[in-house]
Amino acid sequence: MSDSTGQPTHGTTRLMQPASLDWLHPHLKANRGHILTANALAEEDGPCAGNRDAQWRAFRDTHIKKYAPGVYSMPYLNPRLCRYLRAHLLNLGYSPNDEEEPEAQINECVLNHMHPELFTQLNGVWMLVMPAIANLLLQLEVQSCLSIQGAVYSPDGTKETAWHQDIDSEFTAVVALSDPSEFIGGGTDVWRDNKQYNVPPLSVGHAMIFAGRTTLHRGCEVIYGERHLLVHWCNQSLSNLNMH
Repeated sequence: MSDSTGQPTHGTTRLMQPASLDWLHPHLKANRGHILTANALAEEDGPCAGNRDAQWRAFRDTHIKKYAPGVYSMPYLNPRLCRYLRAHLLNLGYSPNDEEEPEAQINECVLNHMHPELFTQLNGVWMLVMPAIANLLLQLEVQSCLSIQGAVYSPDGTKETAWHQDIDSEFTAVVALSDPSEFIGGGTDVWRDNKQYNVPPLSVGHAMIFAGRTTLHRGCEVIYGERHLLVHWCNQSLSNLNMH
């Protein structure tokens, strides 16, 4: 189904074209300028300098939640965009990566290969603010996304994942495309400093963010319904990429 512009609608949801600030979650869009200002201060005078910006501190304290050392959640993508992405990824199709170990496989849709144009658009949205977030929260210098992929957990497919690290990702963001009311179970366990932490299922458009290759984590079992995610892997350069 499409509307008069030729864009797919998937019910009442249409992709917001072109990629722009409107693709960001409203809370993030409203505070992007403060985030960039704080990041400029941090780059000039050191990591703590960003905290001199009161608006950044207010956004951080109100909208960013810390679950474990180096593990946070925050609003990232517009929920309307997320509803479109969920339907569109289902149309593109999911399949496991047979090159991975069985316990690490998950039904996935890698946009780099399945929809390069959408990958480029989402990468552009990422560049609007997420490198600054990575620096302010984790002191990580990252560039554009190396991979953006959909993933789905369900009782009759991939229910959960084993403990693992995202070895090709300096900075990972996992965005919720499903509302927590649509499934039972889910969430993410994290192992840091000899202690286990849990990040519960997040609201649509919110992202769990962490240092991928140094954070041991696992997707928790979904026992009813479907949990849809959009996973971003980011690195400092392409030289360390080892992906299918």
